Amino acid sequence: MIGLSKITNNPMYSNFQYFSNYYTLRLNYLLFCPRSMPSNKWLFIESDALIHNTDEVLDQISKYLDLKNSLTSNYKTWRSSGKPGHGDPSKK
Repeated sequence: MIGLSKITNNPMYSNFQYFSNYYTLRLNYLLFCPRSMPSNKWLFIESDALIHNTDEVLDQISKYLDLKNSLTSNYKTWRSSGKPGHGDPSKK
């Protein structure tokens, strides 16, 4: 979060109490959601499964969303894709 504070020039992100409370609320919400909703209203995907079994996970998501065309791991990249200084600022 300290890095994000520097990147965004938002001093609030360097406030430990602020982001500690923020993430505690987020985690509590993630714990509450599955318990409060019918099991057919949410889909849990493990990050390792997405990395190691990409096609199977994308197929699972496609079926869950009842898509006409299945999701695919082939996607368009841009000139700046994968280049430093572009995309997710937390990786800087």
